[in-house]
Order: sequence, then C-alpha cells, then structure tokens
Amino acid sequence: MVPKGSLAVTDLLALPSDSDKIAYLRREGLADEPGLSWLLDRADECVHDDPQATSRLADLCRLAARILGLVEVGARAAYLAARVSAERGELSPALALIGEAKDLWSRSGRVLQAARTDLGRMQILDDLGQHAAAVEVGNGLLDELNRMPVEPGEEELRQWLRAAALENVGVASGFTGDHERALSAYEAAEEAYLALGMPEETARPQANRGIELLELGRTTQALEVLRSAEASFRAAGDRLWSAKCRGHIAIVLEQRGELHEALQTLEPARRTLEELGAGVEAVRLRLVIARVYLAVGLAAEARTEAAAADEEALKLGLLHDAANARFTAALAEVSEGRLDDAQQAIRSARALFAEVGDRQYVARCTLVEADVADAQHRREDARRLAAQAAEALDAGKWLIPLAWAELRRFDTAGSWETAAEPLRRAAQLADQLRLPQLRYECDVRTARLRRLQGADGEAEDLLRGVVERVEHAGSSLPDPQLRRAFRADRLAAHDELIDLLVGRGREADYREALTIADRSKSQTLEEFRARTLGIRRTALTTGAAAALIGALDPLQAELNAAYAGLLTADPRQAGVLQRRAADLERQISALRMRTVAEAAPPQTQAANTGDGHDVSLLPTVAVEFHVLGDDVLVFVAHDTHLEVQRLRSVMPKVRVQLGLLTAQWSRFRMGTAFARRHLAALTDTARTILAALYSLLLAPIEPLLSGLATDRIVIVPHRRLHAVPFHALHDGQSYLVERWTITVSPNLTSRRPAGPGPAKDDVVVLAVPDAHAPSVGREAAVLAKLLPRARVLVGDGATTAALRGAVPGPRLLHIACHGLYRPANPLFSSLRLADRWLTAVEVLELDLSGAVVTLSACESGRNGGTAEPVGLGWAFLAAGAGSVVVSQWVAHDDVTADLMSELYRRLASSTEPSEALRYAQGTIMGKSPHPYYWAAFTHVSPAGGPEREVPHDPQLSP
Repeated sequence: MVPKGSLAVTDLLALPSDSDKIAYLRREGLADEPGLSWLLDRADECVHDDPQATSRLADLCRLAARILGLVEVGARAAYLAARVSAERGELSPALALIGEAKDLWSRSGRVLQAARTDLGRMQILDDLGQHAAAVEVGNGLLDELNRMPVEPGEEELRQWLRAAALENVGVASGFTGDHERALSAYEAAEEAYLALGMPEETARPQANRGIELLELGRTTQALEVLRSAEASFRAAGDRLWSAKCRGHIAIVLEQRGELHEALQTLEPARRTLEELGAGVEAVRLRLVIARVYLAVGLAAEARTEAAAADEEALKLGLLHDAANARFTAALAEVSEGRLDDAQQAIRSARALFAEVGDRQYVARCTLVEADVADAQHRREDARRLAAQAAEALDAGKWLIPLAWAELRRFDTAGSWETAAEPLRRAAQLADQLRLPQLRYECDVRTARLRRLQGADGEAEDLLRGVVERVEHAGSSLPDPQLRRAFRADRLAAHDELIDLLVGRGREADYREALTIADRSKSQTLEEFRARTLGIRRTALTTGAAAALIGALDPLQAELNAAYAGLLTADPRQAGVLQRRAADLERQISALRMRTVAEAAPPQTQAANTGDGHDVSLLPTVAVEFHVLGDDVLVFVAHDTHLEVQRLRSVMPKVRVQLGLLTAQWSRFRMGTAFARRHLAALTDTARTILAALYSLLLAPIEPLLSGLATDRIVIVPHRRLHAVPFHALHDGQSYLVERWTITVSPNLTSRRPAGPGPAKDDVVVLAVPDAHAPSVGREAAVLAKLLPRARVLVGDGATTAALRGAVPGPRLLHIACHGLYRPANPLFSSLRLADRWLTAVEVLELDLSGAVVTLSACESGRNGGTAEPVGLGWAFLAAGAGSVVVSQWVAHDDVTADLMSELYRRLASSTEPSEALRYAQGTIMGKSPHPYYWAAFTHVSPAGGPEREVPHDPQLSP
C-alpha cells in the first residue's frame, strides 16, 4: 500500500542527494514496485505542465529500480525520461534512454512494451530529419504487431500500439511530402483510437490530419479540424499539444489573409511553450511566426526569427527545422533585395531538405532560385528553374507551391501568348484554394495580360477589385506600422491601375489616377494623423503587453550604446557596431510586434478614398511624381487644370545622377582644407549633376510651369525621388530656390492638422551640443536671443522626458542635435537627446498638434525610399506636426547654425516656414555657394490649406 498523505513530492525533490532521496522512499514505504509505480504516475501527470519535475522523478525511479532490481519499473522510468529529453530537444540522450527502456522490457519478457518504445524512436528520428528511417521503423512495428502472439488481456494494448504506429507513420510521411499517405495513416489511427474509446488520444492524429490538409491546400477543412483538435487538448489540460495546434491554426489564418488573427493566435502559444521549456516546439513555432511576419511584409523581423530558429535547431539536431529556417530566411532576403544572401541561404536549405528526403521543399527551393534568377535578370535561368519546379510540384500534387510556380512561369515567359497557359493554370488553382495573396497575384497578372490583349475594360474591373481588397485587408490590421508594411508589398495593382487610367488621356481619368497615386504614398501617414496621435503607448501597457514592453528596456539601452559608438567609431569598429545595431533593431521590432498581437483587434476602417481634398482647390502649383518601373509619371496641377506627362526610361539615369550626388557630398567629409582647395571645381561638378537631374525630371514639364501667377510650388516625390533636392536643381541659369518657394509634401489630397490648443510654451528649443557638434550651442543661443519668450533647453535639460512634457502645445518646436539615419530600418532613425537616442517609432507616440518642427540634425529628412517615405520627418508629420524642416544629408555644423539664425529671423517676424527657409538659403548661398552648405534642409508639409505662420514676437531682437 502507498501511504496516503505522507509523501510531498516537492519535499522529496528538495533533498540534497540521491542517497537522501532513496532513504526517504524507504521511510515512506515507496521503495518497492507499487510505490515507485505510484511515483511514476505522479511524474506522468505533470509531463507537460512541469517537465523538469517529471525528469527528476523519472531519474530517481531509474536509480531506485536499479538498486532494487525492479526491471519493469526501470524500463518505464527510462521511457518517461526519454519523453522529457526529446521535448527539450536533447535527442541523442533520448535515443539512448529509449534503447535502455526497450532492452529492459525485453529482459522482463514484456514483448508489447518493448515494441512500444519504437514509437518514441520514430518521433526522435523525425526530429533528426531521418524521416525515411522513421517510416521504416513504423512499418516494421506494424508488421510485428500483426505477427506476434498476444497474452490474454493485452489485445487492447496491441490495438493501441497499432493506432500509435499508424499515427507516427503519418507524421514521417508528411515530412517527406507524401501527404496523401499521411492522411490515410491518420484517418486509420483516428478510427483505431475511437474504437478503443480514447477521445483524447484521437485528438493527436486529428491535429496532424489538419496539418496535412493544410499542406494540400484544403484550408477550410484544415482550420475546422485543427480547431476541433485544439479544443480537445485544451479541455484535457494538454497545454503542449494545444500550443502546437495554435501554431498550425496560425498558418491557416495567414494563408487565408487573416493576419491579425494569426498574430493573436501565436502569442499565447509562444508563452506556453516558453513556460513548458518545450525547446523543439518553440523552434517550430518561431518559424511560423517568421512566416506570418513575411506575409505582413515585415521581412527584417521574419529574418530575425528565422535566424534564431536556425541556430536553436542546429543545437538540438533538428535538420528539417534548420532547413525550414534557412528557406524562410531566403524568402526574407529576396523580399529585401539581398539576392546574394538569398541564393546562399536557399542552396543551404535545399541541401538539408534533400538530406532529410523532403521532395516538396526541394522543389520549393528550386522555385525560390527561379525568383532570385529573375530578380538578377537571368531570364533564361529563371524560366528553366520555374519549369523544373512546376514539374516536380505537379508530380507531387502540392497545389499551393504549384500555383506560385505557374505564376513564376508567367513572369518569365517570352511572350504573352506563351504566358497565357501557366497563368490560366495558376488562376484555376487560386479559385480552388481560395488564398487571398495568391488570388491577388493572379488578378494583377491577369489584368496585365488583358491589357496586352486590348481588353482594358476587363483589366480595369479586375484591378479595382484588387485595390479595394488590399486596402480593406490593410485597414483590418491593428497597428499602423503593420498596415504600412502590408501595403508596401501590395502596390502592383495600384500602379497597374494608375498606368491604365493615365493611358486613356482624359482629365477625369488623370484625376482618379492622381487620387490613387496619392493614396498609395500616404495612407498610413493619414491613418496615424487621424486616429493614433498620442495613444500608442497607453494602448499597449496592460496585461501581457506590459511585460513585453518591459523587456524592451535592456535592448533599447544596448541600442543607444551602439548608436553612440557609431558617432566616433573608426571604419573597422563601425562595421561591427552597424551589424550589432541592425540585430538589436530587428529584435526590438519583433518584440514590438508581439505587443501588437496582444492588442484587441481594431474596428475595420473604411479605406481612405482620398476625398479629403480636391487638387483643384490647392493654393499653389503642385507637381506629383509616380515611379512606374523605369518610367516616371508627372502630374502637374494648377488652378483647375491637371496634366500628366510620362517620362520614359528616366529612372536608371536618375539613379546614376543620385549616386554621383552622394559621392559629391562625401567629398566634404575629407576635411575643411580639402573643400576650400577644390571648392570651385566641386561647385561646378555639383551644378552639373543638379542640372542633369533638372533635365531629366523638370525640364520636360517646364512649359506647364512657366507664366504662372505664383512663385510657390509643392512637389510630391516617390520612391527614390525622395533623395532629389528639388529646391537645389539647376535649370542652366539659376537654382530653383532662386525662382520658387518649394515645399515637399507626402501627398496632395490631405489637409494640414488643426493648430495646437493652449500653448504650454509658444516656442520650445532642445539643443544637445558636444565636441562633434559644438555649433549647436551657438545655434541655441541665437534662437534664445531672437525669441526671448522661447523655452530653451540646452545640454542635460534637453531630454526625451522634457520633449514629452512639452507636447502637445508649442507652435514651434526646434531640436538641434546629432541625427542618425538607419536605411535598413527607417523607423529606427534617431535624434540624440541628452539622455538617449529618440527613434522615429517613439516620435509616433507624441502629439504635436499642428506644430512647426525644425530638426537641425544630420539626415533627418532621409527615408527608406519606399512608397511611403518613412523616416524621422515622416514620423513627425505622422505625430501631427503641421510642417517639418529637415536635412537630406550630413549638414555642415557651423553653416547650419548660420542658416538656422537666418531662418528664425524670418520666422520670428511671421514669415511662413517655406518662405523663411528660402530666404535663409539665399543668404547662405551668397556666402557659401556650394549646394552642400546651403541646400541640405528642405521644408516638408501636407499640401492642403495655408501654411502656419509663427506669430510675430514683439520682443524680437534685431
């Protein structure tokens, strides 16, 4: 008999030595077969909730069984220890323990129990990527069960072993891509478990059947089956299998385009696996998270998750999972345009998939290689690889990747006649599979084909439907950053529709094309301005999200240190710091995405239709650029007229000139002496480059701009054109700033926000001088003199807390400090305040309520070159600023101080910001003629409504 109430497992495990524990068991009357079996029952009960306790109890029972000569107890304890080791990812020790258990069961004459250990062996072989070996073990076990004589009373155990063997054969078959065989095995296993009256056991093959249905593209069935299985596990208290099911449910939701629901499903599963210490499943869930991030458009975050999963998988010996991690990383690299890295990753993944015998993913790797070849303009290689992948995927009946292979065949076809058939097959599969992203890609290509065939009406209907679906899906995501990322990868339909409308040559179509182009550039910005000012931090500081935000602090501190080091690092150190900073940025971004997953789902917003402002009501001339491949569309709006010109094949030439311009700015980093010695030659070269850009972009529309009764112009750039300093372009006679007052705008169809409420301080100045930017102090002193009523915080007082405390309220906010542009992660572009770096993503948390903001910091106006110009300037506008004065390159410290002095002399006397900047640049130009000195800063503001004036200060000092 086991003494009741006399044993506390926690007391037993707390004893310091094995001998103490054995003595305890003897005292409590547990040092025999019934007592140790009772203890193993307790260990088995907590195998998923407290695997560490299970492991320690199993090891104690193994030891006691050896001492007491209890062979069957030792066998059971060894097998239980193997289960825990396998779930931790300790696969080689687990195999050894299984071998020990099988040997002990065989010695005791328990044939069925010895055979049962083959189930565990199969699972570990699968984890090691040895799927063919696992199938072989499973088939051998099924044959053995059919042949062996069974003792009376053991028939039920034999039937259970048969069901479990079928289940494991299904797992191994699925890993090799034999999904139909896997489905058949799972269905047989479910029937066997049900016949035995074991509903909880039935849930496992049911869950795995859902996974196979997902692989076969039967997503509706898969979701129903997986949700049913997850509910069964949850009701039974099996947290591990519940979490595993949630991971696969998230994959189904991702494929169905329900991205926020996928993120919300994953986060609780991640927490459960972390709490259980389930290393193997945590790796697999991380890969699902990476997959969902890719679907949203967060390629960098996906790459971070995949890299972490790859590292852990290799530590645990999980070859198949390591292959999946490299495959996912390759997809992220392709998305980011890092083609050499993508090629290396996909070749490595392919080798591992071939090693573990996964034929489907070997073919998928070939398809990714086709993507890379196409992006590298190796069209013949791309065509060959796409055809090779399609043939292999068709043979395996792997419908989802087959559809993508057919689309790649369409993309690489030599003519539209040869492209029609693969597109037809892809569209049939899209109809069958009902996956939104696949449907999107098919519809865009079908519209393109219909245009080539002269069926513009059909193409237009398709494109309008696609645009509406994309904007609706984007609006359903819970966070503006997620919406921006999602939309950024789905603008092909917008561009195609814009091209179609402009091609008709009618003004009504021009206006609609401009509205669509405008919306694609600024939809997320407008959502920020309209709905999220000053609320993002509050919304994410409750429940599990609060703990995640707390985890950001040490990462943010390390990132601040890396940024600080970049200011003074030599080139060798800078490379190390850049890589570390990029890694930290990805970690922080991924952690922030987890906080988003904890937020409640948003109310679906109606897509912004762009009706907030009509271009015919603009108070000035407006020029909006829209890049379509190598062409550029230029919309020119003035009075009530709208005209469009297509600049054909200009973008390659523009990119060359922008490269030359960047090289020109870098000359000034070679020292003052060099610049002075070669200033005349440098100025001539810069003027030549700026004249070439003028000839490419503005000279063709010069007739539309001449003779207008205004000297104001609003310019809306697009993609790489955000790097063009339009005010500094040279028309052969003068710089444009000498002819025009130029404002750069994110769009034309929105109005400026309302002005601030009652001001805490009318003007707030934050300035952080140091040895590398000493003139910042002089700049602050000049502003204090010009604006005596301003609140001026210099040095230690210019903190992030001071900035947050100052807003909303000031009509004018001036920040003078170091700036840092992060091209790979534009929302991490930062300003160096006194206590730390303030990132663009943190700026989004502010409420600037119409303030005029000047960022006297290097590269504060640079952005990621995407459809929406994300960066520091964008973030300040998104936080509600009425306009922003920003720098497009590393500005000269002393000259910047002089320029700001001139700027604020004008602002303090009620000159509008764009005019004030123009006058200041003209003054500096007379002293320092090279554009590097006077043209770094530009005025950025929404186009609609009058500019804000800074009220005249009667105490202005001359």
